Amino acid sequence: MTAQLPPVKWAQRKEALFVTISLPDVSDEKVALTSNTLSFAGKSGGKDWNLEVVFLHEVDAEAEAAQAAAARGQPEASSR
Repeated sequence: MTAQLPPVKWAQRKEALFVTISLPDVSDEKVALTSNTLSFAGKSGGKDWNLEVVFLHEVDAEAEAAQAAAARGQPEASSR
C-alpha cells in the first residue's frame, strides 16, 4: 500500500515554526525533527500517511521538539 500525504498546515517565521498534521486517532506515529526537516509517518483511518517538510530556514530542533511535546501533553525532553 502506498502512503498518502496527510492534510498539513505549515508556517515558518524567523522566531517560530508552526506545523499541524490533521489526522484523527494516529497509530504507529513516527516523527523526526532536524534543523532542516520534519518527517512524519503514521496510520489513521486504515491508511498509511507519510510527510516530509523541508524548512525555509534552519530551526533549533531541540527547542522545537520540547515545545511540541509540551503541546501534546508529554513531558519535555531533557536538556543537555
